[in-house]
Order: sequence, then C-alpha cells, then structure tokens
Amino acid sequence: MSALLLCAFIGYFMFAVEKPTPVETVQKQTLKKEEVLPEKPQPKWQYEEFLPSKEVTVDIPEEPKNTRPYQMQCGSFKRQEDAESLKARIAFQGLKSIVKKTGTWYRVILGPYERKRLAEKDRHKLQRAKINGRQIWYWR
Repeated sequence: MSALLLCAFIGYFMFAVEKPTPVETVQKQTLKKEEVLPEKPQPKWQYEEFLPSKEVTVDIPEEPKNTRPYQMQCGSFKRQEDAESLKARIAFQGLKSIVKKTGTWYRVILGPYERKRLAEKDRHKLQRAKINGRQIWYWR
C-alpha cells in the first residue's frame, strides 16, 4: 500500500509541476582594441651615487661569557643498581656519564658542558633513545 502511495506521489510531481522554461543567453560582441602601453620609465635612483661615500657603524653588544659549566642530570635513584643501569643505557648512546652519591641518592650526571647548547645536543640524543627525566643545571 505504501509503495503505491509513493509511486502516486512521485508521478504527481513529475507531471503536475511545471518545468521552468530555459533562459536564452545573449552573447555580447566585444570589440578588441589593441592598447598601446606607454614606454617603460627609467628608474632614477640616487642611492647608487651616495652609497659608496656613506659609512654605517653598528654597535653590537658583547655577550657576557658564562664562566660556570653546565651539567645534565638524567636520573636520581635510591638504589645504586638502578643508577648503574641508566648509566649503561646512556653509554649505549655514545655518551659518558657518572654516578654521584649525594646523601642517600645516586644521581646520574653528564657533563660538565662549556655551553648550554652542547648539553641540549646530548639531551636530544637521549630523548631519541627514550631516556626521559633530563634536566640541565649549572655544575655543582
């Protein structure tokens, strides 16, 4: 029954609704005029004559030299075996680290580094090896 109603509904719209009449498009005739471009102007720059006689001075402030070295701490453990294990993982990345006992903690430290950028370079090596928990400080 519903299929019959659906067919009747579609048939009604197909034949009862008026179809729009197509719109005729009118093409305009365009006249092409050849435009003559004006002659390209010659640039008149004055700086070419004045520049060789001018002198420019720039004051560059000197960066203060850092006298303190940097260190990178990769971990701090209660057990020395854990610290030695991390030291071995770091050694597989081609870096030399030390295990330093401070109180009851065993810290795994790389360095000293002359500049922080050098420490950051090694930090990225360790990051690619998925060795996390790295911090860069001044050497103590």
